[in-house]
Amino acid sequence: MMRKLVGVSTAWGGILLIALTLAGCGAGNSAGTAVCPAAPSSCDTASQNCYVYDLMKDLYFWSGTTPIIDYASYGAPADVLAAMVYSPKDRWSYVTSAAAYTAIFSHGNYLGYGFGVKQGGDGVWRVYIVYPGSPAAVAGLRRGYAVTSLNSVPVAQIAAQNLWNQEFGADVAGVQLSVGYTDAAGVAGNVTLIKSEVTVPPVYDARVLYYGGEAVGYLSFTMFSDTTSAAVDDSFARFQRAGIRHLVVDLRYNGGGLLNPAAYIAGRMVDGQAAGAVFNRYRHNAAHRGLDRLLRFYATGPAATGGRVIFITTGSTASASESLINGLKPFMDVALVGSKTHGKPAGMYGCHFCGNVIVAIAFELENAHGEGGYYNGIGVNCAADDGLTVALGDPAEPSLRVALSYAVNGSCPAAVQKPGVAAVTAPLTGIYREAGAF
Repeated sequence: MMRKLVGVSTAWGGILLIALTLAGCGAGNSAGTAVCPAAPSSCDTASQNCYVYDLMKDLYFWSGTTPIIDYASYGAPADVLAAMVYSPKDRWSYVTSAAAYTAIFSHGNYLGYGFGVKQGGDGVWRVYIVYPGSPAAVAGLRRGYAVTSLNSVPVAQIAAQNLWNQEFGADVAGVQLSVGYTDAAGVAGNVTLIKSEVTVPPVYDARVLYYGGEAVGYLSFTMFSDTTSAAVDDSFARFQRAGIRHLVVDLRYNGGGLLNPAAYIAGRMVDGQAAGAVFNRYRHNAAHRGLDRLLRFYATGPAATGGRVIFITTGSTASASESLINGLKPFMDVALVGSKTHGKPAGMYGCHFCGNVIVAIAFELENAHGEGGYYNGIGVNCAADDGLTVALGDPAEPSLRVALSYAVNGSCPAAVQKPGVAAVTAPLTGIYREAGAF
C-alpha cells in the first residue's frame, strides 16, 4: 500500500465524479458522455471485479493496453486493477475505501501516526515531517530525529527488505507502533504511537522572512483539498500586510490532491492577469474525448507578491503540485529549487462502488501552451539538499537558504550549482503516503 493516497489529481467537488450508465462487463461506453461506470447492483467479489475490469477497459487513459483477463478468478478488485495497469507509465492507480477517499480529499484526514521518515544523503533515516496534533507530535517526535527502529526491527533491515507497510501496520484505529529514535542532542529514546485520525493541514507553515533587506513570504504547502482555499487566503493576507516582495512556496512533500485548488492558488500568484485563461487542459483517451475540458485560472484579487515565485521541490512533489508549476509557466517565470519533481502529468477520477473507490489514471494534463508529458519529472534551476536536521521554515535549511537567495538575487548561489545527493523516501503512515500513491 505504499502508493495509496498522495499525488492524485482529480476534479474538485465531484462535478465530474457522477456515476453514469455504462454497459456490463466487456461492453464499454464509446459515447464519451459518462465519467464513471454505474455501480454494480450486486456487491459480490465477481461483480466488483467486473466493475474494475470495465473501467480499465473503457475510461482508463491507457485502455488500449489493458489485457483481457478472467476477472472473476481474482480475489479482490485491487488485484484486477494490478493485473491491468499500464506499468511502463502508471505508478498511481489504486483502489481504496470510500471512507478513506472522502476523509482525505474533503477534510484532509487519514488514519495513521502523523509522521514520515526519509533517508538523507548521509544514509540516516530521519523524521522529515510531523503533523500538528498527531500521535507523533503528542509523543514529541520532531523533524530531524534519527529513526533507529520500528517495533524493535532495525530501520536498515526495514529499508533493505521494504517492510515499511508491515511495520506501520494495518489501516485500523488502535494499531500500535513502537518507534526507536535518537533526538537532536544524540539522546536515544522510544515512544509507542497509537494509530488514529490525523489531520493534514493544507498550509504547514506560513511566515515572513527577511533576506538581503527584502521581505519574502514562505509558504509550506502540504496538499490540495477542499480545505485549501481558506488556509491559503489567510496566509496570503498575512503576506500582503507585511508587504512581501517575493514568495517561496515549499512543495517538497506535497504529493498533490484536487486540481481546482491548484488553479485557485495559481490565480493568487498572477494578480488576476490570467483570470479566465487556461490553467490546465484535460486530455482523455480516444473513446472519451467528449470529456476533455479546460480548467481556468480563478479571479482571486490581488496577488500576494509582485516579485519572484520560487518553488522548493523534491521527488515527492507530484500531481497537482506539478500541475501548479506547469500551469504557471506560460504566465510567469517559474523557478525551482531542490531536486526534480516526481513526474505525474496525469489525473484521475474517483469512481465509487460497493463502499470502495477506484482511482485510475483517466487523463493527461497540459498547460496553456500544450506543455506536459513530464513523466521524468520537472527539473530544477538550483539543486539543493533537503536539510532534514534543520526545521522547515528556518532560513538555515539548505533548500530554503538557496530559494531565498534566488528570490532576491535571481540566480543560484555559486556553491550549490551542482547536483544534490538524492534522497530515498519511505511512506507516510496510514493511507496518506509519499508522492505517487494516488
